[in-house]
Amino acid sequence: MRGLFFDHPGDEAIWSYPLQYKLGDALLVIPVTEPDADKVEAYLPEGEWVDVWTGLALDGGQVLTLPAPIDRPPVLCTAQHWQELSAVFAP
Repeated sequence: MRGLFFDHPGDEAIWSYPLQYKLGDALLVIPVTEPDADKVEAYLPEGEWVDVWTGLALDGGQVLTLPAPIDRPPVLCTAQHWQELSAVFAP
């Protein structure tokens, strides 16, 4: 578990999202900190990402709003690791 600044030291936008973190080399975790929240704003660093719950491909370098149901916290996977990790998140 590590802050985004380790993997993206030149990306100034990460400092606006200090609670997001990488879990290993593949996963980006977006914590939900508001009670009863059903969505959360997230920043995706440069690269290609995949929503682990839907398989939806997302481009990095942008801010977006992700669904945050109580049983599926927002987690993204780097596209390069998705093939090997997709079975872990399969329904």
